[in-house]
Formats: sequence, structure tokens, C-alpha cells
Amino acid sequence: MSQALDIQIPDIEKALENLSEFPKDKKHNKACLFTLIIYAHEPKRIKQHQELIDNILDKFPCRIIFIQGEDKSTKYLHVGVANVKSGQEGTTVICDQITIKASQSELARVPYIVIPHIIPDLPVYLLWSQTPFKEHIIFPSLQPYASRIIFDTECSESLHQFSEEMLENMNVLKMDVMDINWALISNWRDMLVQLFDTPTKLSSLQKCKSLKITYNNAKTEMSCCPAIRAIYLQGWLASKLKWGYSNVEKSDNSTIINYDTNDHPSIVTLRSENDEKLPSGAIISIELNTVDGFLINISRNQSLSQAVIHISSQEQCELPYTLPLPDVHQGLTFMKEIFYHKLSDHYLDMLKIISKMDKSVL
Repeated sequence: MSQALDIQIPDIEKALENLSEFPKDKKHNKACLFTLIIYAHEPKRIKQHQELIDNILDKFPCRIIFIQGEDKSTKYLHVGVANVKSGQEGTTVICDQITIKASQSELARVPYIVIPHIIPDLPVYLLWSQTPFKEHIIFPSLQPYASRIIFDTECSESLHQFSEEMLENMNVLKMDVMDINWALISNWRDMLVQLFDTPTKLSSLQKCKSLKITYNNAKTEMSCCPAIRAIYLQGWLASKLKWGYSNVEKSDNSTIINYDTNDHPSIVTLRSENDEKLPSGAIISIELNTVDGFLINISRNQSLSQAVIHISSQEQCELPYTLPLPDVHQGLTFMKEIFYHKLSDHYLDMLKIISKMDKSVL
């Protein structure tokens, strides 16, 4: 990023045009695929979203408008502009970044600064660090211009409450919606669909009596609820298999969720482990036991971006094999998921399961 320039609000476009850190030659061109408007109101979320901006710009050149709410008792409104690089060496392009820092009392002015700098005839994506249903100052003004909103679920006070709010307001948004944590389990969802891709294997899954999902509980400054992806994954499976939610309880370092099926009860255990090599919240392994004695163990091989599958019973033990399990925490797969894929009914069915769970546990 070039050094940010502090400017007056009327001079934003002129300042962007005058920025000249990068020479205008064949190796450096200006480009933009969409406008990305980001809102964060906590210092740790501001840092987290800046890292996400860097990952986005590696793949997609775009105009960034970064709104940072600040807890200041006095009136404060500051605007800065900078050039940022997009792409890898040899294919570098230049993008604009406008950063707006505002105290709570000045947030009402922010939409009037943002809207004139949305690039016409290109998509507008919103990345919100809180559910917009509670943010009534900036989001309502920008909503008519946006074609997609991307949520950071972890910023919600309660996953149970978030699920209820999403189910109630999805139709009100009138735009595409993407949940970052739903995108982050897309690799596991795709792998499981590939694993249980025959009637025989699907039958084994439907006979599941116990399911254990182990996730990385290494908490960081920016990750305060590492269990979200594990909760999502089991909720997706439960909704696909049409399990009926019964109850949930905490036990030591595990969360135990009980379901009823047509033929037998199913017990889901979400177990936490610390693995410094993996991102916080990442799924580590899945273990599935069926009523007819089959054990299916799925573990990740992070270095090879693969899932290692072991299937055994009292009578036989199959040779282990692998399926693709790409790292979606960064790279093109994740970016395509959050910007271009649409949420399916599976997501809403998963939220219905989670909304029934005891909110004191979630």
C-alpha cells in the first residue's frame, strides 16, 4: 500500500487520481471488478478485515471503502486515500482504498461520503462485522446499492440469536447473502458429498448413531468462538439427514448434541483440541459410528490438502484412501465462495437446527 494521504472530503477522487507511487507502465495498470465496502467497529475486527483485504486483493482488483467506527467521546471524522497493489509479481495492478474513520456521533455522515465513490455499473459488496439488522445508521443507506452482503458470524453476541435474526430477515435483505463461516466449511461439505456419493455409502451415513467432530480451539485475539464451524457442519449434516433436535449439553471440553431419527437416537460430540498449525476454528477430524458396526474416520492432511479416509468394521478394514480437501482460509476457492456463490436452502435448514438449540450453551 502507498502511504495514506489525509485529505478533505471533497478532494477524495482528485487525490486518488494524483497518487503516483507506482509508475504507469505496462507492468502496473489500474483495474477494478467491484466496489467492496467494509464496516468494522472494533479494533480487533479492523485488524482482521485489513488482513482479509490483503487476501482479496491478491485475487480480485477492486475499490475498497473501509469504514472504521471508533469509540471517541468527541466528534471525529477522518478520510484517507491510498493506492494498493492487487495480484502477484508480474501481473500487478493498482486499486483504490478509501479509509473513513468516524466516531459514533459522526457515523450518520458516512453514507453521504461513501455513495458518490461507488463505481457505477459494477457490483457493490458489503462486508459487515456485525449483523446489519441492529446497525441502523450506515447499512440502510447503502443497502439499495449493494448486490451482496457478507457476514462475519463471529461478531454476533450469540449464534442462537444470529440464527433467529437471519431466518427472520433473509427475505428483507433483497440481496445475495454469504456467511464467512459457511464458506469456510465448503471444503468439508464438498468432501463429504463426494465420500457418500453412492446409495450404499449414503445408507451408512443414515445409520449414524454417533458423530464426533474435532475442531481447533486455539483462541486468538480475533477469534473468540472457535466452535462455530463445527456447529455449522453438524447442523448441515443433521438437516440433510432430517434428524430431529432433542437437546444440547456441555461436558468438559466437549459439546454434546442429541438428535432423534426415525430408527434410533444420534449423538453428536463437538470436541476441542489445540493445534497451533491450523487456523482457529478449523475442523481437524470427523469420526462416525453406525448402528451396524462401521467406523468411518476422516482426518485432514494439511500439508497435502487432503482428507484421509479410514473405513472399518468388525469383519473388515478397507485400505485408507484420500479425497481433496483444499485450504479455504485463503486462496481463490474461498474468494469465489464469498463473492460469487449463493447460499442454498441447506444453509437455512442448518440455521433452523441451530435456532432450536439452548442459547445458554451456544
